[in-house]
Amino acid sequence: MIDASTPAIEPAAASPGDVEPIISDEAIDALEPGTDEFTKIVQSLEHYGAKFPPWFCDQPVEAVRAGLKKAARSEKVRETYQRKKAIEAARRPPIPTIYIMSDVPGMSEQALDAIRQANADRPEVFARSGEMVALHYDEQRQRVILKSVDKETLRGILMRCATWLRTKVNKDGTVDEMQTTPPGFVLEDILSMSPHHWQLPIVKGVVEVPIVRLDGSIWVVPGYDERSKLIYHPTEDLAGFHVPDQPTPDDVSAAVDLLNEMVHDFPWYGEQDAEVAGAAKYADRANAVAAMITQVARPLIAGPVPAYLVDKPAPRTGASLLQELMYTVLTGQAPTMKPTPESNEEFRKYITGELAAGTSIVLLDNIEQRLKAPALATIITAPAWRDRKMGSNAIVDYENRLFWLLNGNNVQLSPDLAPRCFYSRLDARMARPGEREEFLHSDIRRWVKENRARLLRAVYVLIRAWIVTGRPAPEKLPKLGSFENWVSVVGGVLHHTGIEGFMANQTALYDAADQSAVQWDTFLLAVHRVFRGPFTVAEVADRLEVEDKPGVERILSPTLPEELDDGRQKGGHAFRTRIGRAFTRKRDVVFPSGAMLKKGGVAHGGGTAWIVRTKQEPDQLQMTIKPSGSGEGGEDVEAKTSTPCEDPKWYNNSIGGEITSPPSPPSPLPPIPSGCLKHPIEAYAPRKYDSSILCIVPGCRRHAEYAAGAGGFPLCEGHFQAAKRQAARQGGDPR
Repeated sequence: MIDASTPAIEPAAASPGDVEPIISDEAIDALEPGTDEFTKIVQSLEHYGAKFPPWFCDQPVEAVRAGLKKAARSEKVRETYQRKKAIEAARRPPIPTIYIMSDVPGMSEQALDAIRQANADRPEVFARSGEMVALHYDEQRQRVILKSVDKETLRGILMRCATWLRTKVNKDGTVDEMQTTPPGFVLEDILSMSPHHWQLPIVKGVVEVPIVRLDGSIWVVPGYDERSKLIYHPTEDLAGFHVPDQPTPDDVSAAVDLLNEMVHDFPWYGEQDAEVAGAAKYADRANAVAAMITQVARPLIAGPVPAYLVDKPAPRTGASLLQELMYTVLTGQAPTMKPTPESNEEFRKYITGELAAGTSIVLLDNIEQRLKAPALATIITAPAWRDRKMGSNAIVDYENRLFWLLNGNNVQLSPDLAPRCFYSRLDARMARPGEREEFLHSDIRRWVKENRARLLRAVYVLIRAWIVTGRPAPEKLPKLGSFENWVSVVGGVLHHTGIEGFMANQTALYDAADQSAVQWDTFLLAVHRVFRGPFTVAEVADRLEVEDKPGVERILSPTLPEELDDGRQKGGHAFRTRIGRAFTRKRDVVFPSGAMLKKGGVAHGGGTAWIVRTKQEPDQLQMTIKPSGSGEGGEDVEAKTSTPCEDPKWYNNSIGGEITSPPSPPSPLPPIPSGCLKHPIEAYAPRKYDSSILCIVPGCRRHAEYAAGAGGFPLCEGHFQAAKRQAARQGGDPR
């Protein structure tokens, strides 16, 4: 075959006593010096080894043609031509020829047939999420991604799948065929088709480890697996990889020992802390093994999988190293460390890019700031992801197969991320963790790289042993909403192989993930102590302003959540708006103590009245205020609960819940503490409260019947009359 840059001209038939030229005499005789065809013939002969002097084209035409004929019969040129032709024939099977014509649909169908033919043995062009995609290798053919096929990419694919010819009718009636490239209108027509017209294999992603199919069989042949719709692209160290069909107990025991050897030197928090007991003691190590099982068993898991977080109190404790080793075992490559996107919009683009590339594992290293990203929370639980295609306005849908690895120092997760993670905590319990010595493997990276196939085989042995015994489920599995199938598969494998502690530390993750719940719980208990009944945003803001004055007991200020405290300096309307929006977000949230913020109807003046519902009486909420500077953040408030309610169904200021009659009022009438009343007693007037609203005086459980202002600081009949008598006796305000 003549080089693609030259026209395809059939060699002349050999005449008696003559050798067969690579270009026929007739084709050479038809050439005119100076034309494009003449130049291409000269370049073609030079490509195969012919040498022409600089003055060659300046000769008479007949002399030039004679020289070209001689070169076409040259032994060196013919040998080079035959050798390259043989190499080309061995490199790929014969490809079809497509003639450029006016029938565009016909050419498009021929082009798709050519792609399907090239795809027959080892597919490299696929349909995915409504797009045509192709495998894209790096320079060492180690990393591979799925790349969207655009016009230029499709042009290159079709040039390799078929020979494209354009015909030319000469003046003498002869027809010449010239090799060309696929025309643009054919490329546009193919890309505009509905994906089902392409009839290309469907692909879900690329994996670097053998594929565990739904039926429990393991696909170890490199390339595309029709049943799982995955592409297996192994590294060289997995050549000859084998998993026993029926693992023995000894196989399972050896696999567990090998995986424990890999993580032996990591300082697992639970195993060192005497206060951690039961299964939670081994949860950190068990969850590390669970993370490796998650990726290998991913095709068995219907739906999403949670992210795996490795937390630590100080740098160089080993969180990054642990996940780097996992990544190496699961992919055969060192991870490409990625910084955490700084905004939700950047996270969205980042996620779309990883899904488009067919990535299976994403590692976010060294998370420093509080991790709050709605896009990340969504992708962890979403079976599919819809977004704009990168660099375009087209909408694409990707099946979600991402497994997220996260690590950092005392990582703070937002409330919506904590239930989407399982985690391990490391703690070296020393000032400089990086100076630890006496490791089982001094160079753990090298050991893992050398033993990668063994370590990976150990994970497959655990999974296969669980499958062949009927995939037994343990009697009790941990709960993790939206990830039930993941818990069933991974928990089943771990339980069957005797690895204890799976997710037994989940409560600790929730407690440490985000402090806002604790802050709001303390604040609402303080609000409950101050108001004891309905209150407005304005009253809360006014109370905070009053507490800034000397001599006023500070109850709310020390408990103010960070999200409110950050905007307090602005004051005025902006601060009140911030409180109102925060209250709306926290409405009906049940906090650890049982406190709940609810709407209490419409306040006097048309504003919204709020109320705190608790499971404790106002006088049972003992507020301990620490001196300023006693804690890292200055003044702190600790809410303590004494005895529980006599009737658990009754809440002292319940709105919208189940309400029964409150306990009988105590006797005698408790005195009104100094400063309890916000308004002069003359400002109080009868109010129609329901039975859930009680008197503001601590210890009084009588129904509230009088109030002033917007309805705050309610008083029962007894305390209202007592305050009036006190004001009459003293001739002034009982406050």
